Amino acid sequence: MTRDAGAPPTWPVSGSGDNATAVAIYAGIATALYRRERTGKGSYVTTSLLATGIWSAGVFIQAALCGANFYGLHDRAHPANAALNLYKSSDGTWFVLVVIPIRYHGCESNWP
Repeated sequence: MTRDAGAPPTWPVSGSGDNATAVAIYAGIATALYRRERTGKGSYVTTSLLATGIWSAGVFIQAALCGANFYGLHDRAHPANAALNLYKSSDGTWFVLVVIPIRYHGCESNWP
């Protein structure tokens, strides 16, 4: 969804798996707590970022079928923010750089 076949990686669709995974793990936890309350039995709760990311791509497919307009491809050579970009190392490995300030209880942090 984010690049042409054979092209190097580009910036992924923002939150394409994160939001769906958060809802999935929330639903799993809530269901496990309900089960524990009703039966007294515990549960093992897990989710998959990959699986929910793939599932959430269905929304883009539906939107495309309805004529939606999507954002253009990310321009690695001229990113809007160099701290949020994909880079290729000298050995040919691609990596994503994400540097954002983290706030804990209203305090700025440089961790990590």
